[in-house]
Amino acid sequence: MSKRKPLNDTAGYVASLKTPFGYVMITDRDKGGDWIDSEERWVVSAFDHQLANLALIEASSLRRAREIMKDARRDGFATDWIDFSEAA
Repeated sequence: MSKRKPLNDTAGYVASLKTPFGYVMITDRDKGGDWIDSEERWVVSAFDHQLANLALIEASSLRRAREIMKDARRDGFATDWIDFSEAA
């Protein structure tokens, strides 16, 4: 883990970006990210500044996952994400 990429020690980590709400990360279920219950191989996760998981969305390809990650940095996470921010 590093200050710049605090999620890079997560199982299945592929890439992450800092966002206005915290961080967004791509996980590969086939490379250790099987801790995420998903039908797709690629999962994009949104985290707040304290690294609490806010939302998840599946992606059918790595290219699409990177697009979603960049969109989340620009626009925040949208209504098609599985939202955990209101839970508990």
